[in-house]
Amino acid sequence: DYSDEIVVMGARSVAGVMGVAGAMVLGAYAPMAQAQTTPHCASVAPSTDPTVSELQTEAGSARTWRYVWTGINGGLTVIPLAGIAVLPRSDRPSLIVGASTSFLAAGVTWFWPLNVESDAQKASAAACRAASNQDEQLNRLREHSRRDEQARIQWPWHLVNLGLAMIPGAILWAGFHDLPGGALTSAGAFATGELQLLTQPTGLLSPPGATASASTPWIGSITPIHSGVMLRATLDW
Repeated sequence: DYSDEIVVMGARSVAGVMGVAGAMVLGAYAPMAQAQTTPHCASVAPSTDPTVSELQTEAGSARTWRYVWTGINGGLTVIPLAGIAVLPRSDRPSLIVGASTSFLAAGVTWFWPLNVESDAQKASAAACRAASNQDEQLNRLREHSRRDEQARIQWPWHLVNLGLAMIPGAILWAGFHDLPGGALTSAGAFATGELQLLTQPTGLLSPPGATASASTPWIGSITPIHSGVMLRATLDW
């Protein structure tokens, strides 16, 4: 029944709103988490190198982005499962498959952070050592993080997202003969995945020193990436 499908989609929308709200709370802790990467040097004054500061700022944005999307996908997991108790039995396959998809997305988001999170910590440690090749080390770390950010917005990931989004729809269609439910589930999974890809922090794609100044942490992380990068991603697609 299409009305039941609308109820299911409504439940998932509520889950998304709740996930965003929870993620915003988590995002409020990002500045404190970012501060933990600041080096505490015993014998050398903490570095004020702009590369270190840039990596720390970007790491804070990347961490907040990870918290936000883990919260959203977590909400999209919990609410459909709760809906099993109140929605018709015929909707259970769609709810279970959709919740499983969101659960996997939450796990991947949480356990596969952007490289800049760890590279910022390495840069902070390198800044304490005052090595002769410190600039080379910091530039190498920045380039490593930049390449990671660039790779994750390239067109193959949009194809991967499309392929993964088709799986739950195919399960519902082939296994439960639920074509409308499968189509809605796949469409929702694809749209969510695209939003996650397009809101990924990409500050390191700008030349060193040209990164825009940070604003409120979670706002800067969940708004779409700046027009230049979005245009390039669209052209690559």
